[in-house]
Amino acid sequence: MSDGEMKILLSQFQNGDKEAFEIIYNLYWKELYFHAYKRLGDEDHAEELVQELFVQLWEKRAFLAIEKSLKAYLFGNIKNRILHFYREKYKQSAHYEASSEGTLEFNSDTEQGIIQRDLLEKIDLLTQKLPSRSRDIFELSRKKFLSNKEIAEKLNISEKTVQYHIHISLKYLRANCPDYLLYSFLLLFWW
Repeated sequence: MSDGEMKILLSQFQNGDKEAFEIIYNLYWKELYFHAYKRLGDEDHAEELVQELFVQLWEKRAFLAIEKSLKAYLFGNIKNRILHFYREKYKQSAHYEASSEGTLEFNSDTEQGIIQRDLLEKIDLLTQKLPSRSRDIFELSRKKFLSNKEIAEKLNISEKTVQYHIHISLKYLRANCPDYLLYSFLLLFWW
């Protein structure tokens, strides 16, 4: 489908044309499903995320502001849904409960336990050196797993301000934390 045809289809869709929606759905659902399934490893969750995406797409069709292409928009959206899925899954885990209560115990006899303890101490020391606003926003994002929008609403600031403070925090951590510690931190808190 050419760019011109896609623009016409998108315009029809945004004006409530159900046939245009069906065409979009049939063009992208399978590719989005396989993308989600590859990252989740679960057919039901992958299907659920894709269905939720298309339901929301239809419900908010009149307000969509697609900057690049519909495909880029859809894949960006499914990527965010996958990340949100993993954040929610982590929040429900015993590891999150223990780490948020400060009762996370490491087996000091293992190399991994020592590395994790050192890593958390180093990250905590570095985050304490951040400006207070950046530190608060970073902790809400990385420890409480709030989205930028949730943080902005909670602190009564714009999402751009949240993005700025997270950017500043990550830049500071990258500059002051050895690569292996930062890599381990990302693995520990994202997977």
